[in-house]
Amino acid sequence: MLETEGKAQLLSNPKVIVQAQSQANFVVGGEQPYPVTGATGSVGVELKKYGVILNIMPVINPNKKDTIRAELQLEVSNPDYSKPVQVGNTTVPSFVTRQIQTSVEIKSGETLVLGGLKSSTKNVNKTRIPYIGRIPILGLLFTSSSVVETQSSLFLFITMEIVK
Repeated sequence: MLETEGKAQLLSNPKVIVQAQSQANFVVGGEQPYPVTGATGSVGVELKKYGVILNIMPVINPNKKDTIRAELQLEVSNPDYSKPVQVGNTTVPSFVTRQIQTSVEIKSGETLVLGGLKSSTKNVNKTRIPYIGRIPILGLLFTSSSVVETQSSLFLFITMEIVK
C-alpha cells in the first residue's frame, strides 16, 4: 500500500544463501576513488565503498533446531560533496555514515526489521539582483528564496530460513 501512494521505494530484493557460521556480505552502492599518500610520499588510489552495506553471520542454535542466531552489521553511507576534504593536492568528498550493529535470535521463516537509519537535508537558495537586492526592505522585492528539504528513512527487512 505504501508503494502505491509513493511513500516507499523498494531499493533491492536480493536472495542470499549462506552456510551456517559463514559470513555473507551484501552491498548496494558503489565505490569512490580516494587518493592516499604512502610513507615515501607517493600518491595512490584507494576505493571506498559506499551505499547500503550488510554483513551477516547466521548460526543455527544447536538446542533449538528451528532458531537462528545472527550477528548483523548494517552501514548506510554516501559521499557528501558539500563538505570536501583536501588530500594532498586533490579535493575529495567526505562521507556521511550511519551504522547499526546487533545480535538477534529469531525462528526460521520469521522476518527481522532493522530501522532507525534516518537522514534529512535542507538546502536554502537565495537569489537576488546585484546591489538592488541588498537594499533594506526594497531589496526584498528583488530577492527570491527557495527551500528544498529531503527526509528519508531506511528499513531493512531480513527473512531468515533454514534450508535443508
